[in-house]
Amino acid sequence: MNSILSVVDSSVESSTMLGEWTLYSEEDVDQWAEIFSNLIGPNDTVLLKGAMGSGKTTLVRSLMKALKGEEASSPTFSLVNEYRYPEGKVYHFDLYRMEEPSELEEIGFEEYLDHKAICLIEWPELGESFYEPKGTTTLFIEVLADGRRKIKWLKGIKL
Repeated sequence: MNSILSVVDSSVESSTMLGEWTLYSEEDVDQWAEIFSNLIGPNDTVLLKGAMGSGKTTLVRSLMKALKGEEASSPTFSLVNEYRYPEGKVYHFDLYRMEEPSELEEIGFEEYLDHKAICLIEWPELGESFYEPKGTTTLFIEVLADGRRKIKWLKGIKL
């Protein structure tokens, strides 16, 4: 029995909710990645919101595996990692250590967002002025009391 719960609701009331999943195990993370990898593509920017240790980088690792791409690692010290997969590139950002939007300008953040690649951004708040509403979605990762992860996928910039 499949333990991953998936809900995709396109009703008017849920016009911003694109999907919701509850992950019970590490295997569920890989199942989620298989589903999610078919829902995103080049030019998509996905903002990853969640507390420290909620599993943002783990989701990216599983997603890269599902895309049959290069192995992902945390970009905490490099700020951005570039991965290749058969359909193109993925840019994986960790903006945790950034303090001012001008620092994003210095690393060419806007150009990365315009490169027809999937952009996955951890700690995305600082880059809010750079994101285009069209093509940007937000993944909220919540750690439940029993260790499960609840993921909500919303349309747009939800910081």
